[in-house]
Amino acid sequence: MKVLGTRLAWTALLSMMVQVAHGARWTHEESLMVSEAYTDNVSLSENDREGRWATIISPNFTINGEGRRVRLSAAGALQFISNSNQTFYPILRAQASVEMVKQHFFIDANASASQITVNPLRPAGSPINDTGNITTNYHLSINPYFVTRLDDVADLRLDYRLGHDFYVGNEINDRSTHDLRFSLSDAAGFGPLSWGLMGDYSKTYYDSDNRTDTTRKSLQARVGYSFDRTLSAYASVGREWNQYTGSTTRNGGEIWQVGMIWQPNPRFSLDLGYGYRFFGHHPSVAISYRHRHSTFKLRYKEDLESGYYNTNIGDILPDQDIAGNPQNPFGGGQLDGGGRVNVADAALEGANVNRVLRGDYLLTGKRSRLSLSGTYSFRTWEARPDELRELDLYARFDRQLAKNFSLDLGLGWSRTEDETDFRADTWDARVAVNRRLGRYTTLRFSYTYAQRDSNRPDDDYRENRLALVLNTSLRKLLRQAGWRP
Repeated sequence: MKVLGTRLAWTALLSMMVQVAHGARWTHEESLMVSEAYTDNVSLSENDREGRWATIISPNFTINGEGRRVRLSAAGALQFISNSNQTFYPILRAQASVEMVKQHFFIDANASASQITVNPLRPAGSPINDTGNITTNYHLSINPYFVTRLDDVADLRLDYRLGHDFYVGNEINDRSTHDLRFSLSDAAGFGPLSWGLMGDYSKTYYDSDNRTDTTRKSLQARVGYSFDRTLSAYASVGREWNQYTGSTTRNGGEIWQVGMIWQPNPRFSLDLGYGYRFFGHHPSVAISYRHRHSTFKLRYKEDLESGYYNTNIGDILPDQDIAGNPQNPFGGGQLDGGGRVNVADAALEGANVNRVLRGDYLLTGKRSRLSLSGTYSFRTWEARPDELRELDLYARFDRQLAKNFSLDLGLGWSRTEDETDFRADTWDARVAVNRRLGRYTTLRFSYTYAQRDSNRPDDDYRENRLALVLNTSLRKLLRQAGWRP
C-alpha cells in the first residue's frame, strides 16, 4: 500500500505538470560518454589481485524549464558497465515545483538516484569494482504545501511530505517517510521583533522490519529581535516526543536554543547557536564568506535522524559550485570509471544522533580553480550501543593549460571508525588530462591510485585504475545518423 500510494502521488503530479508546463521555456542538452576503464584489482583484495577491463556507455542529459506556474531542473547519467556483477548504475538529480493555486497552493517534488555503500566498514571502491558493497538508491519525494496570510498579521504554512527510498538488492530495507509540518509566523515588516510557532510530525517506516520504525513529534515557539541591519538574536523553546526502539528510556523532552546572527555585509554571515535536547547540550555554527574569487562555508549541527536519506540531492550532480557559479555536472571525472562513493551515505536503519561538521573552500582564478572540502560525522544509534565515525577530506585542482587542453588533479583521504576500535584509512589520488576535439567532443584520460590501510586482517588493498573517456553531443550524433531531434 505504501508503494502504491507513492506511485499514485507521482502519477498525479506528472499529470498536473504536463497540464501546466505548456508554454514554458525549456533548455536541454544531451551527450554520450563512452569509456574504456581498467583496474588491476577488481575485487579490492589484499592478496588475490585480478585485473579487468570494463566498457562504460553513458547517455547524459540536463534539462531546465520555467513557465508561469512550473519550474523543473534535472540532470542524469545512465551508466551501463560491462564485465560487472551489476551492469546499470544510474545517477540522477531532479527537482520540480508547480503552482496549483496562485500564491497559495504549491507542489514540490524531488527525485534522485545514486550509489551508496552497503557496509561502511568494508571496501566499496567504484562501480567497476566487484566488491558487492555498492548498491543504487532511488529516492522520490512529493511535498504539497499551502501558504496564506492571516489579516496581514501572520503567515501560515502547512506542509505534507511523502518520501520513499528504494534499494537495489535485498541488503537494505526500503523505507517510507511521512512528514506533516505547520508554521505560524509574524508577517514581514512589523518592526524589529519577530515570532513564530512551529510543529512537526514525522514517521519513518521500514518495509521489512518495523522494529526500527521511528516517530518524531515536536512543538516549538521562537522569538527574534533585530538590533540593526547587521545583528539579530533569537531564542526558541518547546518539547519533542519521539518513539523508537532504544537502549535508553529517554527519547524526548524539552528543547531550547539561543543564538545570534551577524551579517555586516552581503559577503559575510555568521550564525552561532547553543541549545539542549534529550541527547545533551549542543552548539550550532554556520559561517559563509565570499571575497572576490574565494568562497568559504562552514557548518556544524547535531540532530536526530531516522536512518539515512540525502536531504540535499544537489550534491549528487551539482550544477553549481558553492559560490553559485554554473558548472558541468558531468565534468571532472564524475563518470570516468572511478567516482567516489561516499561512505557517509551509508543507509543504516534506526534512530541515530548525528553530529556533522562540514567545510568547503573554493578559489577561482582566470585559468585555475582550487576546491577543498571536508566532512566529519559521528553517529550514535539509539537502539544499540553502535557508533560510526567518518572523516572525509578532498582537494581538487583544475588548470586550463591551453585553449583546448586542461589538467585536473584530485587527492582524497577518508577514515572510518566504530565502537570496536576498528579503523580504516583510504587514500585516492587522480591525475587527468582533457582535450577538446571540437565544439561538441572532449577526450579525457585519467589515472587513479587508491590505497586502504586497516587494522582488520585481510582488509587492506592497493589499486591502479586507468580510464579513457570520449564525450560527445548526442544530438549531433543523431543528426549525423539522419534523425533530426
